[in-house]
Amino acid sequence: MAANTINVGTNPNDGSGDALRTAMQKINAMFAEQYSSASVNTQLTVGNSTVNTLITNASLIVQNTSVTAFNANTTGTYVAPNILNVGTPTKAANGFTYITNSIKINWGWVSANDSTGNATFTSAFSTIPYVVMATSSNSGATYTASVISQNSTTAVIRTANTTAANVYYIALGV
Repeated sequence: MAANTINVGTNPNDGSGDALRTAMQKINAMFAEQYSSASVNTQLTVGNSTVNTLITNASLIVQNTSVTAFNANTTGTYVAPNILNVGTPTKAANGFTYITNSIKINWGWVSANDSTGNATFTSAFSTIPYVVMATSSNSGATYTASVISQNSTTAVIRTANTTAANVYYIALGV
């Protein structure tokens, strides 16, 4: 739909413009059009730069157009370089969020001892996380938490004590 310009007349209250009802109908039609169509489709222009976009019910992905293969992954779990991904973060005790350049942070807690304590990430990484750090809620050398191994979905966390303790972790990756 083309812009439906309201005729405001030549001078104030001279009767040459649209009637109030006609003007309001034009405004309603323009608002209805805005709400019925997506604000951003496949490209967004910022300044002199054009970027590709992908919008799903879970993510807004903005990608540099110089990247030849635009990843249309709707799960938001894989993010290529030069992408800003604003996914659906959580604020729960075990959760995740994104920061600039598509870096993802997962956090949470797990009950761990010398034989149990696998932490499953709330949102899987596309590769092995860059780093996973863990700390125990209990003091004492035997409760010190260690990350034994990690992959894109899980971190294996243990303490040296047979009694379980709450261990809090944070993982950083893409």
